[in-house]
Amino acid sequence: MKVSIITPVYNGVGFIEKCIESIRQSSYGEVEHIIVDAGSTDGTREVLDRFGESVRWLSEPDEGIADAMNKGVAMATGDIVGQLNSDETYHRNSIETVVDHMQRNPDTDVVYGDNHFVDPEGRVLREKREIDFDRKLLVYLCYIQTIAAFFRKRTTFDAGILFDKRFKYAHDKDYFNRLAAAGKKFVHIRQSFGAFTMHSGCNTIAIQHKQHDDSREITEQYMPPISQSDRINQLYFEGMMFYSKCRKAVKKLRQGCYG
Repeated sequence: MKVSIITPVYNGVGFIEKCIESIRQSSYGEVEHIIVDAGSTDGTREVLDRFGESVRWLSEPDEGIADAMNKGVAMATGDIVGQLNSDETYHRNSIETVVDHMQRNPDTDVVYGDNHFVDPEGRVLREKREIDFDRKLLVYLCYIQTIAAFFRKRTTFDAGILFDKRFKYAHDKDYFNRLAAAGKKFVHIRQSFGAFTMHSGCNTIAIQHKQHDDSREITEQYMPPISQSDRINQLYFEGMMFYSKCRKAVKKLRQGCYG
């Protein structure tokens, strides 16, 4: 099986080389790396030039990560698609593990695993172990990380389910929920697939607010209002969020995620 990894990037010169090298060093050989650059001006494109034909890339303005991912999907020729952002890296055997599962389980549409958080020097800060798939929790909490998610292209993107450009800060939560609503099968593999680099530009307060707004809009698509009163609906939403966080914490305890 061929694997297509798509990397959306904008001014990522400080991290993009490590990202590319992590795929070049993968234990699985049949991988194409597609990089969709939004018109970087910091030297990112010069780095991409140095890698020659080992990466496929384009550079042009886009409408956010969801738009960039859709462009990458249109270029992809693999059977499996993954998203690796420019400040992320895969572990050496991650792609091989995913391919092995997909080959042995043709009914699986989405595979996701765990991941690490590292500092800019690559030192491990913590490991994020996730729960097994829970459709109801996914409506409220996007516990699946894009770095650890892989899609069977034929049953997801080729079936017409693409990323929604409206959601610039929570496109992943929207996409996972639409796949789940379409009856796609998710499987969690208890293995860290990669590392996300924590750095000063990765999650500002302004971005957190925008993520919250997008996330709530997505949740409300699957959680209709229970009252004509905005106040009651707000209290219900807050209550369900608190309940979901507690339920997830209990699941993580039972599944050994905090060990």
